[in-house]
Amino acid sequence: MARAATLSLVAMATYAADAETRELAQQVLDEAQPSLARIEMTCATPCDVLVDDRVATWESATQHAFFTAPGERRLRASFESGESERTLTLTAAQVAQVAFEPDADADADADADADVNADADVNADADVDGNVTDPDDPRFRREPVVIERESRRGWPPIGTWVTLGVTAGIGAVLVWSLVDTFDASDEYKANPTRDLYDEGRDKVRRTWILGVTTGVLAVTTVLIALLGTNWYGDDDEDAQAFRPTLDLGPSGGSLGLEGRF
Repeated sequence: MARAATLSLVAMATYAADAETRELAQQVLDEAQPSLARIEMTCATPCDVLVDDRVATWESATQHAFFTAPGERRLRASFESGESERTLTLTAAQVAQVAFEPDADADADADADADVNADADVNADADVDGNVTDPDDPRFRREPVVIERESRRGWPPIGTWVTLGVTAGIGAVLVWSLVDTFDASDEYKANPTRDLYDEGRDKVRRTWILGVTTGVLAVTTVLIALLGTNWYGDDDEDAQAFRPTLDLGPSGGSLGLEGRF
């Protein structure tokens, strides 16, 4: 009943222009309020709220209003910088107004963790004897690994271009499906019916399938380009026309196709 009453508050705020929704929500509140305690909470910064370790709100905000059963209740506000909690003894039909701020001890712990991480970054540049080394020193520089495929065996380049075209086509359908799914979501929110709900689920499923298919095709295209395509041609003069490369280094990697166009 506490959850139903809380959702009724949300419904009245979200669909204030819908008379039918307001009437239904008010009926629930009239029935529930005499036996529940209402908590109106203010947070110094956006927070999430738990009551007896159960989530009471579903988004971070500075203002919360919700219902709970009377009795001794443990409230916990979760901030980005930490948590703060307190215990309240509530009675039926009571309206309790409480304010939460981030725990100062949690902020101190976060600062301490940041200092530890900074020390770890400094120590990461030290050698086994404890001497700090300069990452730009040529003696400690790690050159990227370059993987090149020199073999002339494989499919002609047209195979790569075909798979690339198919991948692009499926990707375009994926973008259309995403837009269509978002439109269906907006339509359902404006008119929440069972038919629109089922239709929306089907569109979400279709979008997931298209996304997985696009990902598989993209990986397949890369593998075909690197390992399964003869970019050099049969004539010596075309031997260096194209050369796929894969560079992996300490700061990242790159996939390239170099040569003469």
